[in-house]
Amino acid sequence: MAIWSLLGASLVLALAGAVVLLRHRWLRGWLIGSAGLALWGAAGVLVWAVLLLQPLPRAVDGQPLATVSIRAEGPQQYQLSVALPNGDVHDYALRGDLWQLDLQWLQWRSLLAWLGPAGYRLQEVSGRYLVLEQDRAQAEVHNPVANRWQPLQWLTHEQLLSARFLPLADGALFEVVRAGGVLQARPLNGAAEAAWRD
Repeated sequence: MAIWSLLGASLVLALAGAVVLLRHRWLRGWLIGSAGLALWGAAGVLVWAVLLLQPLPRAVDGQPLATVSIRAEGPQQYQLSVALPNGDVHDYALRGDLWQLDLQWLQWRSLLAWLGPAGYRLQEVSGRYLVLEQDRAQAEVHNPVANRWQPLQWLTHEQLLSARFLPLADGALFEVVRAGGVLQARPLNGAAEAAWRD
């Protein structure tokens, strides 16, 4: 008997709630207000993404993605400077015989894909030795990507581009370009060309 009473009371409450909802137009206003707040939230997320991506360099056809200069500081010890087109310069102390540069290429996801590339950022700079035992013991990797990029993963997808290992040589100057979906480093001066040939 108690169960039927509770079911009857719930039916009366449901009918009373339906009457209140249908007679008063607050439900429509609530739905419109919620949609407006959701649109404001989406606009805020996009502004936040733009502010994070604004400092990133954009790829321009025919323009190098980075310029790399190398200075010797001792036996198998080098200072490697990576200059990006937006004016950012990153300096790294590397040990070894070879260097490699990795970039993260960012592309907008889904509905934002029509915007084209979102930009690119320096992912990793590494040095290695030609002698395997020495490389295992002393190889260095620098990863400058900060955690502040992690929230962008649901707005952008990333492609890792790597330039192959190239020789470290005092005074060498290289430019890094994207060709056919891969990175290529090109020598810009005599020291780089001599190291490239050796």
